Amino acid sequence: MNFTRNMAALILILSVSCAAFFCTSCKKQTPLRTPEEILLEYEQTADLIVENSLDSAGVPFENQDFSIPKWMPSENDPIILLFGHGYSKWEGEEQQKAREELMNTLRKEVGLYSEGGIIEEMDFLQEYLTGKRIRTNFLATDLKGTNAQALIIVSAPDRTHYALAALQEVSGLPVYSVFPQDDVPGTEAGSAFVLDYQGDKAAQNDEEMASFDGDLSKVLIPMIKAIKKENKTDFVSEFRTKLADFYSSFSLTPYLDPETGLKSQNHFVLSVENAG
Repeated sequence: MNFTRNMAALILILSVSCAAFFCTSCKKQTPLRTPEEILLEYEQTADLIVENSLDSAGVPFENQDFSIPKWMPSENDPIILLFGHGYSKWEGEEQQKAREELMNTLRKEVGLYSEGGIIEEMDFLQEYLTGKRIRTNFLATDLKGTNAQALIIVSAPDRTHYALAALQEVSGLPVYSVFPQDDVPGTEAGSAFVLDYQGDKAAQNDEEMASFDGDLSKVLIPMIKAIKKENKTDFVSEFRTKLADFYSSFSLTPYLDPETGLKSQNHFVLSVENAG
């Protein structure tokens, strides 16, 4: 009796196993997908999610810039970027647009201090751009005791050197003046480094200086990276090296005093064949 039951159970197990085997063999197998096919599916799914999603402010994700930053969050002290002519909040829509585009680029390349990056924005007082009576101690007041590692001034307006002189009395903050529109000796005295521009040839005096009409981020990004480089021994050399990442043909030469013919120690002139 037990033998008969065991045989019946064995036959049942074999029958089920055979049926499963033949069903599996007959079923059409799904081919493995290539990495390219998997990536395409991921991108299509991500696009679908973005197209149908809003951020916390109700702005569609599809209208936002999701490019990957080229910097890593750090605990570095900020570099303050002080905007003068051409980028000030006191000027027109064209200047505001130029500043917005510049800051968008800097945000991707070096990061904003408020987001873990390094750049912090600042504006001149309005009277510096209108020619009215100025408050010369505004930098000394606003930056006294700051933890900033440097101040970069873009297109410094006339009389800025008075504010720099006052700043020097209360702070050792190094100042980098980019394309200033102020008194040359005063700017040199109040800055660690001064940069002027002379198109596609080296300038010999301030009368030959030209307005920079290229992409300012290509100058500021190398400067910021040269400033924040650890254990730097020569800023000018480091700045020149970083400029080569953006310009295939350029020169960075010392400024020549038009009266004495002497080369400046901290004032340099940038010449670029194509500044765009």
